[in-house]
Amino acid sequence: VQLNEYRWWVDLWDKSYGNLYVEIQKSGTFGTLYYSDLRKVDSRFFLFHHTGEYKGFYSRLSGTLEVHTDQGLIQGKCVRIEKF
Repeated sequence: VQLNEYRWWVDLWDKSYGNLYVEIQKSGTFGTLYYSDLRKVDSRFFLFHHTGEYKGFYSRLSGTLEVHTDQGLIQGKCVRIEKF
């Protein structure tokens, strides 16, 4: 998971609070899901498809991720790794 949180002033022209990349492995292949419409409530970011459909959430506080994909539900706890 890579979360990019926008500064407060971006809200002046964009309703999103940031974007989120989710790297997944399914059936031996890797893929990346991208969500550009995030809405923030406390420590949670709610993910929406560009059509406005709810797709899941990510909690900064607990590291919990839940994403509804075409292949099914992905959920679990994210572990922070340091950047090199």
